[in-house]
Amino acid sequence: WNLPEGVAARFLPGEQLMLQVHYVNAATQDTPYRGRAGINFHRSPGGDPMELGTLFATQQNIRICRSNPRVQYGGTCAMPTGNHTVAAVNGHFHSRGTQFSVYAWDGVSTTLPPTSARFYQSQRWAEPDMRMGLSVPLPPGGGIWWTCDYQWTEPPDGCEAVDARDPQHANDCCYTF
Repeated sequence: WNLPEGVAARFLPGEQLMLQVHYVNAATQDTPYRGRAGINFHRSPGGDPMELGTLFATQQNIRICRSNPRVQYGGTCAMPTGNHTVAAVNGHFHSRGTQFSVYAWDGVSTTLPPTSARFYQSQRWAEPDMRMGLSVPLPPGGGIWWTCDYQWTEPPDGCEAVDARDPQHANDCCYTF
């Protein structure tokens, strides 16, 4: 993915950078080739480019249980003062996830934004869609609201091992993250 014209990511000398490349070999997903990733850096041609930032949103406490098999988790992120435009987006959720969505959010409301504010949706956990070339303005003083829907499924080997790992010891076959 190339950044849009006139846009740059600003790095300071000695700044540490984290790149996350995700490969997995598990019962639910297989990486058919050897893992490989690359990144190219180029100096900005000059002038005063618009700065591109990144947001990595996570939900640290997810419970998907037999007694409540369909759950939705989400969160919000308000942007600092100024004008902000979304250039690209993708979602990352695991095999019990069924849908990941991102909405433009006014930064104030406490209810999910309307469907008309949604600018990203993926229902592919194994190969989430990356939307590039976007130009989604966020409301002044606002940000994003994201959601991820999950569906509980019976583990292939039963619930005993899952229950043994549950920190709440609920004996409800809860997957926790």
